[in-house]
Parts: sequence; C-alpha cells; structure tokens
Amino acid sequence: MIRQTDKPAPEATPEPVLAGYRLDASPRRREAGSLLFSATASDGSPATLQVTAEPVPNRRSRARFRRLARARAELRHPGLLGVRETGEEGGRLFVAADRFPARSLTDLLRDGPLDQALAIKLLKAVADGLDAAHAAGLVHRTLSADSVLLDGDRVKLDLFGLFTVVGQPGWGDVVRRDAHLRYESPEGVRGEELSPASNVYSLTGLLVHALTGQEPFAHHDPVMITYAHVSQPPPKPSDRKPELPRGLDDIVARGMAKEPRERPESAGALITGAAVVLRTASHARPEPPTRELAPAAPAAPPAPRAVPPASVPAAPAPRPPATRRPPLKDRLVPWAPALLVLVVAAIFGALLGTPGAGSHQAAVSAQSADERALHRLDDVRFRLRDDLAFASTADEQADLAQRLAMAYGHAADGLRSPQLASAANRTAAAYAGLERAARAAEADAYTRAIGRVEAAESQLARELVRTNRQRGSK
Repeated sequence: MIRQTDKPAPEATPEPVLAGYRLDASPRRREAGSLLFSATASDGSPATLQVTAEPVPNRRSRARFRRLARARAELRHPGLLGVRETGEEGGRLFVAADRFPARSLTDLLRDGPLDQALAIKLLKAVADGLDAAHAAGLVHRTLSADSVLLDGDRVKLDLFGLFTVVGQPGWGDVVRRDAHLRYESPEGVRGEELSPASNVYSLTGLLVHALTGQEPFAHHDPVMITYAHVSQPPPKPSDRKPELPRGLDDIVARGMAKEPRERPESAGALITGAAVVLRTASHARPEPPTRELAPAAPAAPPAPRAVPPASVPAAPAPRPPATRRPPLKDRLVPWAPALLVLVVAAIFGALLGTPGAGSHQAAVSAQSADERALHRLDDVRFRLRDDLAFASTADEQADLAQRLAMAYGHAADGLRSPQLASAANRTAAAYAGLERAARAAEADAYTRAIGRVEAAESQLARELVRTNRQRGSK
C-alpha cells in the first residue's frame, strides 16, 4: 500500500561514505543541483567531493557529464585544481578532487581593488589555466571570482562548472542568482553554447573588478545585470579610477565585445595586453602639467639687482603679466551640479523614451509618468523577489507571488508606453499563475509557472531595449 503525505520530501544527501571517500556531515555549498563536500580519501589525505544531490535519470545529461569530467580529469596544469577521479555511484555523478583552498579571489575583492601588479599576477595564472583547458577542448562554464581559488600564493581554478550540464533549478529560483552571472558572456545569458571567447569575456569582467573594486555591471537586480551584459556598452575602468590609463578602456572594450569574434584570441593575449598598458603607463606617467591647474595669483616680479647708475641705463618699467583664462574644465566647475542634472535627465530620457507625437509639454509629462511608475515598481519588486527565492512554504510563495502580480499590475496602470504597459501586464499575469500553482502545491505546475515568469521578465527587459532603440533613432 502506498501512503500519501502532505509533508515535502526531504532533500536526499549522499551516504557518509561515497566511492571510498568519507564525507563531512554537511556540504560546504550547493551549486547547480550538486553538493560540495570536504572529504577524506581512503589513504587519509584531504580531498573534495562534488556530487549530484539526486540520481540523474537522463542518459544524455549523464553521457555529457562523463565526457566533460573525463576531459577535466586529464588536464594536468599548475593553475588547475587536481582531479583524482570521476564516476557514478547509486545513480549520482561525482568528481573527487584535491582539497579546495579555503580562500578565493572573492575574499580579496571584499577589501576593494587590488594592487595592479597583484591583479595581473593572479589573472595571468587564471589565463594560463584557461588557455590550457581551451587547447584540450574544455570551456569553463561558471567562471567567477569564486572560481579563482587561492592556495597560499598560488592560484587554482576550480572544477569548471561541470555539474551545470545536469543541474536543475530549485523551487523559488525565479531569476538566476549564481555568482558567475556577474561575469557571464552575452551568449551565456542567452543560453547559447559557450566557447573560449566566452571565457575571455568573463575574464575581462574579473579584470575590471580586480582593478576598480567594482563588478562590471554592479546592480542588485539579476534581471538588470543580464540586460546589461546583452545591451550595455562595456565599462570604462578609467572612469571609475582616473589613475588607470585610458588604454585599459580599449582592452576592456575588446575583451567584453558583444560579438565573440571581436574579442582577443586567447585569455593570455587579453592579460598580456592589459599588463603592457599598465606597465607603460606607470613608466611614462608625467607630473601633472601646471596648465591643468587653476592659475594662482601672479607673483611679484623679483627686484632687479642693484647696479651703478652710470654703467647701465635705467631698466624699463616691468609689464604686468598677461592674465590667462582658466582651462575650460576649471571654468565648468561652478556649473557641475547643473550639468549633473542634465546628464541624469538624458539617461532617463534614453531609457524611458518619449511619445512620438504631441507637444513638448506632453512628452515631458509622459516621460515623468513612466519614470514614476518604474521607480514605484523597483521599490518593491527587488525585495519581493529576494523573499520569494528563499520562501520555504507554499503559502509564503503564493503570498509573495500575489504581491508581485499586484506590483506589476499597478506599474502597468501608470505606464504611458503601450508596449511597456503590455509587457508589465504579461508579467503580472505570469506571477498570478505562479500564485495559483503555489496554492495548489503542485510541483510540476509551479515549475512551469516559473518558466512563464522568467519568459515574461525577459520580455519586459527586451521591450525596454527595443523602446530605447526606437526612440533613440527618432
């Protein structure tokens, strides 16, 4: 007899011993449907074991995992974490590797930007490891600051995100929150197959973060980060830190080009180019020219040396020094607040657009209405989506989905752009469907509803891009 129960099934975890490795009581982290354990090998040496949280029934996913895991295990490089073995036990796929170092690049970046020499040293080791993997036909699938492991003064790259090919999203994962989203390539955001050029893009993002202390596109909303990777121009490091050379902006622009074929041919070429620019700038950096500074009050001319009147004719009266106009940028300083207001207004105008017809006053009113509606939406949706991602019961999920549906519906009512209003209404309807699925406590329906929410969110982001391009061309 099969008994039914309302209690959710607990997440299955591997046995304390798996494939001869004794696992710690709890995983170090969860990633892409897998669990990462500190372990002890049969010979007593420390190790790490990453294993799927559940058996993998899909034969195609298992075959692809085995192929990629075998390629990773065959790589022997000082910049890569050593892999001891890969395999399958009880339907679970696993990779046994050397001990994961306790620190990563993420820990260093919490204190702000790195010294230029240290940043280049660390990322050069990362580039060497990536190029070795690319030569063997392997691409890192989750490259981020978390992937760069620090073993003393040595750099080790992790397991290359092997488990993403078999991982499944959990309940509440409405939008992506993984660490590598911060550095993901445009093709990765679109769900396309990754290539070595994709890793070059991500490595460029790490370079920006290491030298400026800021992620390439710093935003607390994952949807806006994916939008930026696909549609926004690459950041300019010299704008964030004026002491960085402008030549570095060109390196970053190439490394984060939207088209893979426009990026440097290898990870090593990218870091070598950045190192040359930084080294050249450090050797050739001149003292700040005096003409760039605000002119000081002219000093009194030095008194002429006393001479006998009979031997030298009287010197003509000294001409007053010519008054120089301050440089243009210094003359603009008093106007900085007004210019800042104009720049912010221009940015909002480019993002929200203006109606195609009507008077100038009507256009300003429509723009302000869209701006107000989107700001009201942003005030609540970021917090509610975070809460939804961590909701632990069906009732909590349903209540949060309902509030998100209402927030998008209210935003649609306040939008003047018909296209944006329609996209916001579709998102509201998708969240309403998510609410119904949660209240019914149907796992399959909830998963399908999550897919509809993700599609609606993406469509709204694309509509913002399309509207921006349309209005920018008028």
